[in-house]
Amino acid sequence: MAGQAIVILVAASAAGIPLGIAAGRGAWAAFAGSLSVGPVTVVPGLALAAGAGGLLLAGSLLAAIPAAVAARTRPAALLRAG
Repeated sequence: MAGQAIVILVAASAAGIPLGIAAGRGAWAAFAGSLSVGPVTVVPGLALAAGAGGLLLAGSLLAAIPAAVAARTRPAALLRAG
């Protein structure tokens, strides 16, 4: 289960980070244009990497709970009951 969670989080990060940067730049350019200031954007690479790492850590920890429940489940007992 942890492997599945990590794959989903990596795919979401790979799509979400570039889309978020593009949307943020577009929104800031529109807002800065309405104020008649130059739309200078800086993307903090270290903060993005730390956020992505924190996302993977939190996802792995959250996946540990259902993984522990699934590990304790006896498949034969469930199949007989069904």
